[in-house]
Amino acid sequence: MTTAEASRRSASGNVVVCAVGDVLIKQSDPGLPFAFMREAMKGADIRFGNCEAAYSDTRERNPVAVGHFACKASNVAGLKQAGFNVMSVANNHILDSGYSGLFDTIESLNAANIATAGGGRNVREARRPAVLEVNGTKVAFLAYTCHVP
Repeated sequence: MTTAEASRRSASGNVVVCAVGDVLIKQSDPGLPFAFMREAMKGADIRFGNCEAAYSDTRERNPVAVGHFACKASNVAGLKQAGFNVMSVANNHILDSGYSGLFDTIESLNAANIATAGGGRNVREARRPAVLEVNGTKVAFLAYTCHVP
């Protein structure tokens, strides 16, 4: 997007959202998975994804989880590099590393200035929308999942 296009969009109050599905970074170079997408995502004001795994160094494991999806806490850097500014944590694998993994993930994402929706220390926090303001427009994100084993 050119500077002129960004100025026109800003003046009109439009907000461009780029939304992707499941995101799970297990690479030793956390920026690598989005190397080819960074340019396409750059034109968006808001970049949203589903955080398909816990980003935590905890050794806690959920004994009823089917499989175990987990990423190193340091790999949140790849989400930041990609430009994500809001992530859902409501999905079937976020508790694979137990509640410690969930809480670590939310904390790491927030520390990277990535808002979260769909999780928290209690139901009230989990149901609180992630609200971003762009070009004078507020956009709220809610995220939910069903209960699975």
